[in-house]
Amino acid sequence: MALKRKDRPMSRAALLYSRGPHVRAALRLLRETFPDAELCLFAPAGFPREISALADRHVAVPPPQRLSDAVRTLLLVRQYRPDHFAVMFPSARLSLFALLSGSANRWVIAPDVKLTPLNANPIRWLWKTLRDRVQGELTYRRIRREIRRSGSFKISDH
Repeated sequence: MALKRKDRPMSRAALLYSRGPHVRAALRLLRETFPDAELCLFAPAGFPREISALADRHVAVPPPQRLSDAVRTLLLVRQYRPDHFAVMFPSARLSLFALLSGSANRWVIAPDVKLTPLNANPIRWLWKTLRDRVQGELTYRRIRREIRRSGSFKISDH
């Protein structure tokens, strides 16, 4: 049976690993910011011990290849019940994951290694994701059109 937050002796801070050069710095920043908290790293099995040793606990999660892997990871995070939950990039997917984590305090630690609060607004994330996707598709089509006009490359349609 899981302890309720008020029954736990210390707060909990967790970091969800994403491939990035700043994982060590992110763990150190969480340790400095929340010195009395138990620090947990959610990272794939086989993660380098010299890095996971910076946390009090390492929870092995499946590599994020399918939606079911993300759901299993989310269930592990929710079971841990962190008071503070941080992701390593300010992407829409990771922001949504943080929102679903159940943590009261959600953060992003980008490569600049600054702790920034994640303000939950899923509608804004969805709109930004859709807008970026459409903008990217339009840019891609414009570039293809210009290459075709120049005649310097032969592009086959898929």
